[in-house]
Amino acid sequence: MIDYCQSRGIAVEAYSPIAHGEALKIAKIDEMAKKYGVTVPQLCIRYDIQLGTIVIPKTANPEHIIQKRASQHIGSSNCVVTDYRHS
Repeated sequence: MIDYCQSRGIAVEAYSPIAHGEALKIAKIDEMAKKYGVTVPQLCIRYDIQLGTIVIPKTANPEHIIQKRASQHIGSSNCVVTDYRHS
């Protein structure tokens, strides 16, 4: 779907990049976040950025805003998410 839209110039938004909190419950994602030295939300946001989607994370917590903003600065050489496929 993402490839189809992007090939036609249609922007894709990552509506809920942390899956309404469900990503926090998935052990494999937690393991990957630890591997890269980032939080689960940062990893999820970085993955959506890597996919070329528009990421608009939502939070009312100022600390979370700062952490999520840092996701865009995770270098691609440090964190290229390729080892997870959600079934």
